[in-house]
Amino acid sequence: MLTRHEGKTYELNGPEALTCEEVAERISRHAGIQVRYVDIPAETQRKAMLDQGMPEWQVTALLGLQEYYTGGKGGSIDGVLEGLLGRPPTRMDQFLTEFAAAFTGPAAKP
Repeated sequence: MLTRHEGKTYELNGPEALTCEEVAERISRHAGIQVRYVDIPAETQRKAMLDQGMPEWQVTALLGLQEYYTGGKGGSIDGVLEGLLGRPPTRMDQFLTEFAAAFTGPAAKP
């Protein structure tokens, strides 16, 4: 039996389109720690991933995905996620209120 989603691809977005800088600012505010977004050049990232043994195809795919989103192509909000969930998606501030401790606990420290 086919489901109504079989064979479909969804780009999930919303309910907000935030920049990396905005996400860092919100984590800072909710977790009570200073967080900043650092834009690492793609070639520096490529070298680091390859040096750690990541396959070339995976490095290229990850950098392509990053370029897609940092280039603003994932910035639209279309309601697809809400339709799939049957409820409004969680907003970033709500998520960070619930999980702020995850950004300050032992796993968050370098």
